[in-house]
Amino acid sequence: MTTRFLPPMMIMPKSTAFFALLLVVVLIPAARAIVPRYDGVLNPALLATQDEINSGTVSLQTLFYRGMHFYSNRFTTNDGLGEAPDGPRRRVQLLAQNTRNPFLRFNGLDAQACLECHSALGFKRYGDLSMAREPGTVGAGAGISASVMIFENPNDLDHGIVRNPPHTFGLGYIQRLSDEMTAELLAERDAALAEAEATGENVHLELEAKGVHFGSIVVLPNRAMDRAGIEGLSIDMVVRPFQFKGVASSLRNFIAGALNFHFSVQPKELMDRAFIPDDNPNKTLPNDKHDEVMEGEVTAIATFLAAMRPPQQDTTGLDVAAVNRGRALMDSTGCTSCHIPSLRIDDPLVTIADPRFLRDFEYYEEGAKKADFISIRRAKVNNAPPAMTAAEEFSDYLAPVVQYEWKKNPSRFAQVAKSGKRPLPAHPPGFTFDLNDPNLPDEARPRLPHNPDGSIDVPLFSDLRRHKMGDYLADTVPQRTEMQSILAPADEFVTRPLWGVNDTAPWLHDGRATTLREAIIMHDGPGSEAASSIALFNQLSQEDQDSIIEFLRSLRLPGMGHAPEPGVLHREAFVTQ
Repeated sequence: MTTRFLPPMMIMPKSTAFFALLLVVVLIPAARAIVPRYDGVLNPALLATQDEINSGTVSLQTLFYRGMHFYSNRFTTNDGLGEAPDGPRRRVQLLAQNTRNPFLRFNGLDAQACLECHSALGFKRYGDLSMAREPGTVGAGAGISASVMIFENPNDLDHGIVRNPPHTFGLGYIQRLSDEMTAELLAERDAALAEAEATGENVHLELEAKGVHFGSIVVLPNRAMDRAGIEGLSIDMVVRPFQFKGVASSLRNFIAGALNFHFSVQPKELMDRAFIPDDNPNKTLPNDKHDEVMEGEVTAIATFLAAMRPPQQDTTGLDVAAVNRGRALMDSTGCTSCHIPSLRIDDPLVTIADPRFLRDFEYYEEGAKKADFISIRRAKVNNAPPAMTAAEEFSDYLAPVVQYEWKKNPSRFAQVAKSGKRPLPAHPPGFTFDLNDPNLPDEARPRLPHNPDGSIDVPLFSDLRRHKMGDYLADTVPQRTEMQSILAPADEFVTRPLWGVNDTAPWLHDGRATTLREAIIMHDGPGSEAASSIALFNQLSQEDQDSIIEFLRSLRLPGMGHAPEPGVLHREAFVTQ
């Protein structure tokens, strides 16, 4: 049923009120009959296959609203979801005194919807009152009560990580920026490899993408590389902008891993590549689905998030002079050396890659049969501590790397893409859309303005690289990235984009800061790269410190102008219950 807010009830005669009530009683059953009831979440009527998406028969708006449906509705065991009692995680997380009916729901139905955590736009002043702003808005941030506990090794519950769920606005812009930065770094690497091979000399290369410095590498004539000088980046030179530590290089990878981690949903794309263990190994859940979420559903969620409207600056109700002074002080204190005000997207087309193509390309490149490849990888997964990530050592088959190679040498992919004599398209198989597309849904607006050449200046206030934040903020353990063999160091975090910072309290990776001032001060500590900036901040007058806070308050999440209806796909005439 569709639920809408009604205007305040007017006083009616008793007979009129009775007639209105009678209409409600009569019409509700009729309305329910419009759509056959489905007690699960992943309504079959709303599914689109990846082949349909690749063919271009599924519109951007359709995919957006389907993604909103999967993102907003709750996952339950009616969908055949959840881990078996003897699954790889549950078996070590049962309460000893209540093993038949456990309620510790770490790593698998620890939440029932993405919207549970990404659900509130902080607080706003209304006169003398501070009240929640737009609770329930799709894609917003979360409070400390929604923080997630992550155990990298379920066999060791003494060492975990706390994460305060961030907002998900503007992620398509971040995805495209990181793709282009990865491509720049890989192009620099390839040019150095060619130079070293041609000259027979070692080549020292300073790594830089969009003006952001990532340390250096030394390339040897035999194509070996000394990567010890890399800074703020994993050794594969792939920019990973998602999660506080830089865990995932693509929205798709983050979403697929999160579905498995939080809901114990097993995406087919992770099972096909044996990236995760079977959560029902002994078939103790007879109705458990093997392919719980298909590729098309993950593509829909990723498209929805990639199209989400971006934060913006809004000085309404603020001291504009103080905002401008605070912006200048951000520069003079060195804050903008990491929180870079703007990065430019050159090409506004963002691709949500087809994971089956990445899988098939990997098999082809490795010269292995699919069955053999899967059996080898499955043995590695089953013999290792349960993890949410891939076990291979190289990143050649990640979407940003494949996109770079596709543009550089498309003939390498012709056989895998089964293009025959047809020319390959400009992008790998998947769903590609323009961040400037005028047909984006209302919920995706307002967009960032684009330049005459289509490029976009993205005011996210981040450099999308990791920095050492010192002993005080460090996690207790490193965190795995999407590649199990690549870890994000315990004391390193990706520079958090400041756009939308005003509306996403509490702050920092674990929500420990309840005010923006606390969030700034807590950047200090032994070993923190921000220590010098915090020292300068502490030397400022109270007025100047307040000006920086006033500037940060101007970086806000945009309103929609109407209450969202995430459970209703009205654009497609679908009604969910």
